Amino acid sequence: LNPNDANAYFQRGTTYLENGANKHAIQDFETAIKLNPQNAYTYLNHAAAKINIDDYNGVLFDYNKSIELDSSIYQSFVLRGGLKIEFKNYEGALTDFNKAIQLNPKDTLIYLQRGYLYELMEDYSHALTDFNRIIAFNPKIPKAFSLRGWVKYKQHNYKEAINDYNKAIELDPSRANCYCNRGHCKWELGDREGACSDFSIASKLGYKEAENSLKLHCR
Repeated sequence: LNPNDANAYFQRGTTYLENGANKHAIQDFETAIKLNPQNAYTYLNHAAAKINIDDYNGVLFDYNKSIELDSSIYQSFVLRGGLKIEFKNYEGALTDFNKAIQLNPKDTLIYLQRGYLYELMEDYSHALTDFNRIIAFNPKIPKAFSLRGWVKYKQHNYKEAINDYNKAIELDPSRANCYCNRGHCKWELGDREGACSDFSIASKLGYKEAENSLKLHCR
C-alpha cells in the first residue's frame, strides 16, 4: 500500500466497510481525507462506518462536507435528511429530501423517507401522496404499504388501513408491527377475536408492544 496514495486508502477502507470492519475502515478513510480532503465520497463512507458502530460524532460534518465538495450526489442529501430526522430537525430533513428528489426523481426510496417524515410532521395528505406514488411505481415494497396503513390508522380509516397491512404481510409475513397495527384496527372496528389473534402473532414474532396489547385487551 502506497502511504501517499489517498485512493488506495479509500479503496481499502471501502473493502473494510463492506466486510463490517468499521474501525479499520474509519482509520483508512481518515488517512485518505488527510491525503486528499477533496473527495466527497470519502466523507460519505467515513460517516457510514461511524454510524455502523453507533458513533454519530462528526457524522453531520461529514455529510455537510460531502455536499460542500459535490452538491450533485443525491445520496448525501438523503443521508443527511435521515440524520436530521434523528435530531428532530424535520424542516431541515424535508429540505434535504426535496433536494434529493430534484436531483434524482426516479429513486422511489426517497419518497418513502419523505413520506415517513410527513407522517412524523402529521402532514398526512402529503404522506399519502408519497406512499401512493411509490406503490403505483412498485407495488412490491412492503414498507410502503405498512407506512400508508399507519397513516390511514391515524386518520381513523381502519378498513383501508387493514387492507394495507394485509398487503404488507402478504409481501413480508415477518413484519410483526403490521400484525400488531392491524390488530389495533380490528379492535377499533369491534373485531376482538381478530385483534387478539393479530396481537398474538406479533407477540410470537417478538414485538414487545403486542405483548402489552394482549395484556390490555385479550386477557
